[in-house]
Amino acid sequence: ERRNVGFPFSHPFLPMGAAALLVLWLVGSWVGVVGATSDQVNVFVGTSGEGYGTAGLNPGAQVPLGVVRVGPDTCKLLDVALPWHTGGYHFSDSHIRCFAHTHMVGAGVRDNSNLAFMPTNKEIVKALVTNHGYRSTFQHNSEVARPGYYAVTLDEPGTRVELTAGFFTAFHRYSFPVTAPARVVIDLGYSLPAGTVKDASVAVNVTEGEISGWLINHGDLSGRFGGVKLFFSARFHVPQSPSSTTPFNLFGVFNDGNVMVLGQSTTGPRVGAFVGFPPSVESTIVVEARVGMSLVSIEKARENRGTIDPKSFDEVVQEADTRWNSVLELVDVEGGSSEDRTAFFSFLYNVFMSPSNLTEPAGRVFLGFDKTVHEANGWNFLSDMSLWDTHRTAAPLQGLLTPHIQRDVVKSLIAMKDQGGDLPRWPFWYGYTGCMLGTHADIVLVDAFLKGERDFDADALFDSMKLQATTSRPHGRGHVEEYMQQGYVSADSTRKGTSETLEYAQDDGALALMAEALGRVDDAAAFRKRALNYRNVWDPSEKFFCPRQRDGTFACPKYKDDLIGIFKSTDFVEGDAWQWRWYVPHDPEGLVSLFGGPDVFVRELETFFEKSLAFPGTLLPNPFFWAGNEPDLLAPYLFNIAGRSDLTQKWTRHILRTYYGNRPDGIPGNDDYGTMSAWFVFTAFGIYPLAGSTRFLLGSPIFPHVTLHLPGGDFHIMAHGVSEKNFYVERVLLNGSALTKPEIDFQSIASGGSLEFFMTCTPSNAFE
Repeated sequence: ERRNVGFPFSHPFLPMGAAALLVLWLVGSWVGVVGATSDQVNVFVGTSGEGYGTAGLNPGAQVPLGVVRVGPDTCKLLDVALPWHTGGYHFSDSHIRCFAHTHMVGAGVRDNSNLAFMPTNKEIVKALVTNHGYRSTFQHNSEVARPGYYAVTLDEPGTRVELTAGFFTAFHRYSFPVTAPARVVIDLGYSLPAGTVKDASVAVNVTEGEISGWLINHGDLSGRFGGVKLFFSARFHVPQSPSSTTPFNLFGVFNDGNVMVLGQSTTGPRVGAFVGFPPSVESTIVVEARVGMSLVSIEKARENRGTIDPKSFDEVVQEADTRWNSVLELVDVEGGSSEDRTAFFSFLYNVFMSPSNLTEPAGRVFLGFDKTVHEANGWNFLSDMSLWDTHRTAAPLQGLLTPHIQRDVVKSLIAMKDQGGDLPRWPFWYGYTGCMLGTHADIVLVDAFLKGERDFDADALFDSMKLQATTSRPHGRGHVEEYMQQGYVSADSTRKGTSETLEYAQDDGALALMAEALGRVDDAAAFRKRALNYRNVWDPSEKFFCPRQRDGTFACPKYKDDLIGIFKSTDFVEGDAWQWRWYVPHDPEGLVSLFGGPDVFVRELETFFEKSLAFPGTLLPNPFFWAGNEPDLLAPYLFNIAGRSDLTQKWTRHILRTYYGNRPDGIPGNDDYGTMSAWFVFTAFGIYPLAGSTRFLLGSPIFPHVTLHLPGGDFHIMAHGVSEKNFYVERVLLNGSALTKPEIDFQSIASGGSLEFFMTCTPSNAFE
């Protein structure tokens, strides 16, 4: 488990068909659109929080699903590496260490933050190039950031830094004050956590104004499959200088703190380069650096850099903005407060920061899980998917709004299986990490299949998923033999046995639905039976899911009612007995029956939420409802299943208003590649997916009118009379007809139409 403590899209208002837009995406070009939805995004949402309440996002520049996420890595005065600084940046920090080109997207693990650039006016000596001696203080009031653009002024030496990005490219523009020397340090040994770069090489080409090289990073995830090798090529340009001359008046390399002026190459785990630029008679010295990256070679990095070489900084900024608007404009929001609208589009932005499109622009190639180069013809190879998290919300949201991303996800997971032998749990760059539990690629793939994605051999894929569900595989289910024999994973085998059993049953439930859709009767029956295995770890005397020994006896944790029980818990994964008590997402009706019926279920579930109110902060995990982690995300929607949709409306609105917002700490925990942000987006819509199925449960929308521009037609969600007091639902109409239960099917949304909520200030039996 983990160590926790643009896509151009078809838009109905554009005079361009989906096929033409897809072609433009594949060849890397773009046509501008009207609108400024990106102006409503606050990229600092999710850049703060402490402890377990840290979202871990970086406000730097990237395009939707871009590999390059170039942005600031920060620290406090003492430069102490706090464990929750997993995104590189933290809003409470006072110093910028550097501007790194790769970053995690809100995950609770430390990896990436590689290839550090830092402008400086200081003398290039050992103290500067070790222990982040090049860092500088900064002020938040100097930061300007929006999707695809980040800028800040470094207090030392007063240099203005501007950043923008493409898929495998970054563009830096530095404006140095004329009174200070203009220098840039490139540190290949920098990483989060420190010391994970195991080897690197750097070379300076003075004539071409280029610095190139590679590094091998072994972070918390990448180290699990032998590390990631990143190649780069950076070309510097001083617009005020003649293009026929080298831009450098100073250059050199360093290795383990040893500075070699005029040195042109060096190799080792702590190496880098530095360059200086001649003074200018103008008020500022402007230095530009165009950076290309690659997973294939330095030459491929140069070719990728070539996609921005002819362009100006402002042109690349505009391209990034256009790509972001093509995503954000898939949703129109009318009414509501400006704070809510900004929060909404900020969370929607977060969802499309990942996964990463590893298809390199030059030649449309990618490095696969077999460590060889492949071509991606007509699709994009995507990686960096924390599937344990994203299968719940982020993947269904992308599948709803952008089914061609879902198509690429499906093709990518299948390619990983073909190249590496198994479907992954958490694919990261080009390797298996084995992070977390379950085989939730199953749920993502079944979800896509049930919702209409058919561009693959479904029977062959099912056979692969069945193999991982029934045999021991290198990257499959742990203790699967015991699970099949006994119907649960015992506490004798692993402390994770209860969590594993619940998650395997969820995966089996998804496989049963796919088998049924494929007409595989025997497989469907077998997996339907296995999907009920969650009952085997239910202790009826305690009415909790509990660890169970091989001999059949239960060992329910005695601390489950302690206020600090979660800190004693070693029996569950990222949670305690209270938080895993509600985890049957594939069969919520069956869960209600385990409690003895709706009345008991509602009473116990409301107790769960009421008890959580005594722990309002996010620094530490809430021992009851924990808004900042995944196992409980569905819990407030379960009141619907027991006939109390009014309590779903009450508690989802409470969670949304208490834990989320347009502020740096506006996400209650690790955003986990858009998972928490997607929870907000769906909750703001008033609909919520049961992942691995076509069911959507209803909630309480916050905007008077939202329009989803979907390939099958516009879908309108209207909340008549909604306000801060009117969050209860009186009745709901789907395409003009009254609903009799608080859920709708995917096809009702995807085909276009209208969903009308009539809001009131008092609880109502809206579906009777």
